[in-house]
Amino acid sequence: MEKEIRWMDLGKVDYEGAFCIQGELHRHRVAGDIPDILLFQENPPTITLGRDAHEENLLHSREEYRTQGFDVVSVSRGGDVSYHGPGQLVISAIVAFEDYAPGAVAFVRLLEQVAMDTLAAFDIGATRLRGLSGVWVTDPGTGELAKIAALGLEISHGICAHGMAMNVAPDLTHFRAIIPCGIRDRGVISMACLGVRPTLPQVRDEYLKAFCRIFGRTARAAALEDLPVGRTQKEAL
Repeated sequence: MEKEIRWMDLGKVDYEGAFCIQGELHRHRVAGDIPDILLFQENPPTITLGRDAHEENLLHSREEYRTQGFDVVSVSRGGDVSYHGPGQLVISAIVAFEDYAPGAVAFVRLLEQVAMDTLAAFDIGATRLRGLSGVWVTDPGTGELAKIAALGLEISHGICAHGMAMNVAPDLTHFRAIIPCGIRDRGVISMACLGVRPTLPQVRDEYLKAFCRIFGRTARAAALEDLPVGRTQKEAL
């Protein structure tokens, strides 16, 4: 019998509000109060700084970013500087990762495969790039590999949080405000750049199918009111 994973789509939500929800759910998952859950969201323009962020990958001051309409948020995931914004599907996996893979690296590789299978459902061929995490496709304009999905995880007390950002149809000029993931010699790309324009819910649904197929799960939707999240966190949305 396949194990169940819950999922919830927060819709369009500011990153900090969703970050509060994720943190609360992570604490409850560590305590064993809730099952594994996937969160989906779409954010306003936001620059996030992971635990390994380098200041030189920020091309402006924090005040300049805010003046330009970007939120700037320090987060607990691994990795460097990243961008989230409209047209991008952000997926957080709040799961006991050792139930999914024999180690953190293997789990990351399988999450990359989930993204690759999701893209394949839209006839987009994607690959990995040795030495770098994430999922990559060939940019038809340059012939070079460009990142279409970024990965950054936090693992605490055996429970994973954060996850993946898939570029469906974001404004790619916003990525020029940073050095994405600290990688200077590779570009970013979106499904829209490849002539494919699904809605975010369509990509979400294919992601769920791929996740369940690869990890042997069945997915069931959850509602925020059904989860042990405090009023403050709910109001943050």
